Amino acid sequence: EADVVAADHGGKKRERSAAAAPSANGSEEDNSNNAEKKTRSGITQDIVEKMVEKAGKLSKVRRKSMKTLPEGLATLEDLSALKLHGKYPLHTTSGAQRGITCLDLDQNTETHVVTAGADGKFKVFDLEQSKAVSDAVKAHGKAITCVKILGSQEEEGNPNWALNLVGSCSADKTCKIWKRDSEKGGKKPFAYDLLYTLNDHGSEVV
Repeated sequence: EADVVAADHGGKKRERSAAAAPSANGSEEDNSNNAEKKTRSGITQDIVEKMVEKAGKLSKVRRKSMKTLPEGLATLEDLSALKLHGKYPLHTTSGAQRGITCLDLDQNTETHVVTAGADGKFKVFDLEQSKAVSDAVKAHGKAITCVKILGSQEEEGNPNWALNLVGSCSADKTCKIWKRDSEKGGKKPFAYDLLYTLNDHGSEVV
């Protein structure tokens, strides 16, 4: 509101209006309201305490589960008993595309392993001969994340039945199926042709 002030000066009356200034009590009330609003914003202390309590319970459960090894997992004693049989540089050993990323053992023959690397290639390795029995197959443009022997069934009259189908997945967003070509093995008995490409993924296939 505006107050009307009258002043008698020199026989003349003058009127002026003045804006009401906020009182000290009013300022204190405003500050109190602002402080109350700030206190109410965000997560309350009660919720924080509940979150801390829940985190503590979950940590205890995790520590307990980590003490028990999953069934079938090799123990420390099993790993200590292993001995190095050989070391074979099957894939790129230098640069950004170095290293083996995955492998799969043929459960039927138990003598062949398919290895795949960050170089996007896979190879077939013979455990009995201790050497690679295929050339490197350039399967993908990026690192292979998974390789799997999909077919290794003995066929009558076909001496090259082992590992006749191999599957590979990659960081290039594709999965591929490879079929063994027994006629173009050359010096090495294992050679593969691309049979099918699966490119329905929108990101890396792991």
